[in-house]
Amino acid sequence: MNRIDIFIPYIVAFIAYVVIMNIIAAVQYYNDKKRAENNQWRIRESHLLLFGLLGSIGALIAMKKFHHKTKKWYFWAVNIIGLVLETAISISIFILIFISK
Repeated sequence: MNRIDIFIPYIVAFIAYVVIMNIIAAVQYYNDKKRAENNQWRIRESHLLLFGLLGSIGALIAMKKFHHKTKKWYFWAVNIIGLVLETAISISIFILIFISK
């Protein structure tokens, strides 16, 4: 068993997490936008911010595509912080597996 084989389950889990959280974040932003248009109960901003932190790419895409929460600076800030964290974790995994000995 080589070094990379040990990390494969973790890599797959991380990729699955990122994909699922980004889809959930985008769907939540879409749902909140539709609820706003129909004057229905909305998703709490704190929940949208959490989804934005955990699924930043999906949240950023949904913000732009659905024109939702784009004027609130703290949504941009949290989503960008989430993006930086996801990128840092991805780079760390890459370094851990392929570069460090």
